[in-house]
Amino acid sequence: MLGAIVFMIFLGTMVGKLWTSKEKAYESSKEVNSVYFLLENCYEEEEKAKEKAETFSSFTILKQDGKYCLYLGMTRSKDNALKVQELWKKQNVSLVRKELVVENDKFLSELNQYDVLLKNAKKKEEIEGVLKSIFSTYDETVLLRP
Repeated sequence: MLGAIVFMIFLGTMVGKLWTSKEKAYESSKEVNSVYFLLENCYEEEEKAKEKAETFSSFTILKQDGKYCLYLGMTRSKDNALKVQELWKKQNVSLVRKELVVENDKFLSELNQYDVLLKNAKKKEEIEGVLKSIFSTYDETVLLRP
């Protein structure tokens, strides 16, 4: 009987360690694959999101929780996210920063390169040009849109 109790304690400890290591691995993966998405708004109807999107030069629309969410920025750098938020704030557009996980190594690698360009961009046109390239790459590599 004592042997069974010791075995159950041992088994419980091993399962706990395994569970904890999986959680740590997931958190580490989340940090490595996290991207800041800058949300303008979510719309009930796709047409409303598309109509609003036409007023911006660079964007992507993602369907999330049954709504169509319009994003105007995407970066891995918190400083770049703040830079883009500030750019749009000057245009009276408030953006919410959401940290999402992207499981696409090719895109993440390219986004790292775009982040360097975004960091060095000074003018509105330069920033918008980089963002347009980011969204184009995201649409092609992650969403598989032509």
